[in-house]
Amino acid sequence: PLPATMTGHSAAARQAQGQEYSGVRAWLYFLSAQKLLNAGQWDAADEAYRDAIQQIEGKSPLMEARLFMAWADACLQREQWEKAEEYFRRAEDQLRRTGQHEMGVALALRRIGDVRNWRSDPDGAEQYYKQALAIQRRAVSDGREEAWILAGLGTIRSDKEDLDLAERYYREALRIEERIDSESTDAASMLYSIGLLRWKRFDLEEAEKFFQRSLSIIENGYPEYVFQGCILNMLG
Repeated sequence: PLPATMTGHSAAARQAQGQEYSGVRAWLYFLSAQKLLNAGQWDAADEAYRDAIQQIEGKSPLMEARLFMAWADACLQREQWEKAEEYFRRAEDQLRRTGQHEMGVALALRRIGDVRNWRSDPDGAEQYYKQALAIQRRAVSDGREEAWILAGLGTIRSDKEDLDLAERYYREALRIEERIDSESTDAASMLYSIGLLRWKRFDLEEAEKFFQRSLSIIENGYPEYVFQGCILNMLG
């Protein structure tokens, strides 16, 4: 009999025999992991992720990397920082093995930086963000990932009270984001962050302009967004 925690996808994966079905089995175990994760069955989800990776270990570095990225994201939901960082690193290793997926490497590095930031290691986070940024700047992309990295660097510099550099990072991030989508929540967040930096400098008139621009985006497109309260609070 199949374990009670096993989904239909896991059962199908167990029944798919032969090397030619390894990719199919990996995909089915992955679907099972997602379903178990959504049901709050953490240990069973971890087992399904592990089973998925075992199916294609040494056969498809790109697929293995994607599975590790998904598993790392699952760990973040549980605030398992060390495991998340380990799996992002393993994803990075697999992506480097392909020699063809620099953007994926940059994403893995950025996510490691995020984890370091959440673990109160801003120096480590900054190191990984800068590695990711260097890759992004020599790649052809829409720039959104670069904007996120720059915003992360801005946050670190702001927390260190390096306001000049923080503002340069945020403004560069905003310039990229506005080119992609000037009415996005990311643009609103970046405007708000620049407003905070202006506020810290006691440049209240300029700070209000950025807060108002941020608020306008939220009110027009995302009226239920919790971030609105932060902006209203700063506007008094």
